[in-house]
Amino acid sequence: MDTTKGLDADLYTRITLRISGNAFSFACSNDTGSQVEYKKYPLSAGISMAANLKEAFGNQALLRQSYGHVQVMIDSPVMLVPLDELREPELEILYEHAFSSLKGKVLQTAVLPDLSAIAAYPVAKSWASVVEEHCPNARYMPLMQPVWTFLHHRSFSGSQEKLYAYFHDNRIEAFSFGKNRFKFYNAFDYTHDLDAVYFLLYVWKQLGYESTADTLFLCGSVESSDQVVKVLRQYLQQVFVVNPTAEFNRAPITQVAGMPLDMMTLFAKGR
Repeated sequence: MDTTKGLDADLYTRITLRISGNAFSFACSNDTGSQVEYKKYPLSAGISMAANLKEAFGNQALLRQSYGHVQVMIDSPVMLVPLDELREPELEILYEHAFSSLKGKVLQTAVLPDLSAIAAYPVAKSWASVVEEHCPNARYMPLMQPVWTFLHHRSFSGSQEKLYAYFHDNRIEAFSFGKNRFKFYNAFDYTHDLDAVYFLLYVWKQLGYESTADTLFLCGSVESSDQVVKVLRQYLQQVFVVNPTAEFNRAPITQVAGMPLDMMTLFAKGR
């Protein structure tokens, strides 16, 4: 069913697609970002992401428009490599050692100049061909890139150590920075809230952070889980939830219902 009828598609010149293992959404905007339409597409169980995308491009009017700028945010396992240690011919071998086979996938990279790192992440050929059939000018990026960049800039305030945890798609991405580099980065898929708590407390201990002086910042879908925050505060004194409305100075993008923080940050702060 086309849920975009009645919308003025001529308003929009840009589209951002967000693809993860269990979700697909997209946001259309004009050049200034003052007009944004966000939609989460309900995936059909039992068929592949490629088949779901074919269906979406077939029945969503906004996806059938032509756009001058197409950005695709990919939620797939990321390997971070320091720029000064990068050996491009060895990148695929390293990735397969760190994660799994790249069969049926293409390894993409994104340079993170502020963090002196490169992010390597896989894109499935099956659904990438669907995207590129409809959006031949599509540009890919790891879903976490705008979140890393924004929180890295935010980390300059204060002298205490900081650990950031981004909750999305039943996953935690935990990371910290030091001297304009990643000090730590890891991801964990969870089913229950307490599993997320145990993971973060283990990371905190592994990093050797202080329970009273250092700070844990939580962001993303954790806002809907009071239990996570409540339990963490039993062990750590400085636990805060990042509020995008306050962080982005009440920008209109923060009022778009259902939009995940990574996409919101891309619109508000860029890559």
